[in-house]
Amino acid sequence: MKQLDHFLQFLHEKVTSKSDEKLLTNEETIVTRPNVSVRIHDSCQYITDNYDKKLNLDSVADIACLSPEAFCREFKKETRMTFLDFLLRVRIVKACELMLANKNTKLSDIAYSCGFGSVSSFNRAFRKLMGETPTEYVDHYYSRP
Repeated sequence: MKQLDHFLQFLHEKVTSKSDEKLLTNEETIVTRPNVSVRIHDSCQYITDNYDKKLNLDSVADIACLSPEAFCREFKKETRMTFLDFLLRVRIVKACELMLANKNTKLSDIAYSCGFGSVSSFNRAFRKLMGETPTEYVDHYYSRP
């Protein structure tokens, strides 16, 4: 829970700064703990590079040369979050970047381009992670002085 709070605070600071700086670089999206194994690091990199595609546990576990069960155990131990939580965070961060880059882009286009299978699953995941709907998020950003 503390890690989630830290992540949300970081995300909030990046978004509200209105700078030209990217919201998150690939290096920041990937877990930066010093003892992260190469397998898990490579898996995180793969997720970050392929967030827009249909990813599943089996395919990512194959990247790490682990069974799905062992991968889940190692991934959670190393990152302190589940594979699905990490994937959703990466997708939501990318969606935030797209929404703020062009206010006029349809949310459905952003949802599909970030790998979500439906707009409702995007809205649900966004609200769960960010605490507000995508529309509210964009409105709050653009209404700031």
